[in-house]
Amino acid sequence: MTDKAIDVLTQLKQLFNKFSGTEYNSELEVLSGATIGKHSRHIIEFFQCLIRQAATGTVNYDLRLRDPELENNPGIAIQEIDKIILSLQQMKGVNSSLQLETGDELNQTLHMKSSLDREIWYNVEHAIHHMAIIKMALNHHYKHIDTGTEFGIAISTLKYMTDNNISA
Repeated sequence: MTDKAIDVLTQLKQLFNKFSGTEYNSELEVLSGATIGKHSRHIIEFFQCLIRQAATGTVNYDLRLRDPELENNPGIAIQEIDKIILSLQQMKGVNSSLQLETGDELNQTLHMKSSLDREIWYNVEHAIHHMAIIKMALNHHYKHIDTGTEFGIAISTLKYMTDNNISA
């Protein structure tokens, strides 16, 4: 789990090194006026939330910090990804039970059993989903920025493509 999370975060970090400031935080039509930075912040803050709250035994992604610096400054985003990767490396091999909390549309708190491995995997899949959205925005607005072949493609799809000799 941890290795795949680090791989996905490294892909995102490598992408950030290709941006000018305006490409990262320009409002884009294809994102309904959102920015690539906002999608990136969202990914980062889910990982931050998991890492910060896992020690308490309860994780609630609704309580993430929502730091505007992450969506406006790719350099800050890279620094935070480096911190997340370090934390994930320190957590490697640990799989503790967790309680997941989330609110529903009636403002009731829902409780679910989970584990650290399960939540890391959720964050990987969540990140890939947002990276696919970022890739679509790049393909529409910034064709000169290359994401690489695996960026934003689900792990199961990559495996299927490999098993069936299909190129990305």
